[in-house]
Amino acid sequence: MLARWPSDQIISAAIIGGCSLTATLISAYINSRRAAAAQATGKRSRSKPPGRSRYVALFVAGLAAGMIGYRFGAPALGIAGVGVPGPVVAAEAARPTPYRDRAAPDDRSDPAAPTPPDATPPASPPLSTWLRADGLRIHYRYADRLPGACDGRVAAFGNWVDGRRGLAVECLDDGWLVLDLTEPTATGRLTRNVTHCFAIRGWDGSWAQHDRVPSPGLERVAIASKAGTWGGPPLGFRVVRADGVDRIEFTNAYPRLDC
Repeated sequence: MLARWPSDQIISAAIIGGCSLTATLISAYINSRRAAAAQATGKRSRSKPPGRSRYVALFVAGLAAGMIGYRFGAPALGIAGVGVPGPVVAAEAARPTPYRDRAAPDDRSDPAAPTPPDATPPASPPLSTWLRADGLRIHYRYADRLPGACDGRVAAFGNWVDGRRGLAVECLDDGWLVLDLTEPTATGRLTRNVTHCFAIRGWDGSWAQHDRVPSPGLERVAIASKAGTWGGPPLGFRVVRADGVDRIEFTNAYPRLDC
């Protein structure tokens, strides 16, 4: 594997090598001329110290040899894989490519551009689709959460006094269950202005599920409870009095009793 040298090191090596080679050739030429002259005259010629002009000539000749070697040797080294640009190639490589001249990516998307938001999800249906209140009567649509509930006895359980005994639930023909809380409110088993919870259990022991899949929007009034207590999150409500009349509103807000 060939090493990749910086261009200034190769230039320096080429100049030094050219100067050394030139000096060696000139010295060999002068010594050969002296040897030939000595053989011709039969006398040993006395060496004469070189003058300043000879050193200048050697330096100029070495510099010229180095420049010529770099001019023709750098492209050859680049072709060989050393990766040294020649004079023309280096000048061209130093120019950065303008952004407007660069090729656009295939998808033509700017990664820095903000991603457009997704489409607005459809709004959840109103709570009255699944749950309604008429005075102290709760209307609960069971068809999507407790199929076959009215094939037998259906009961509602909650966290009011004696709420775990269950209250009978009336079945209507259009897929609704009705839970009447008039008696627990009148006897004080339900506390006004405090959030209570309830859950529906079918005749076969199955609990109605109040997650988003069968009834989107109903989970807004669901209350977290202990696992397995109600078969799932129960629904929250409270009894409020206005102008001497009690009514039910659905909520999961505090204060509330433990579900």
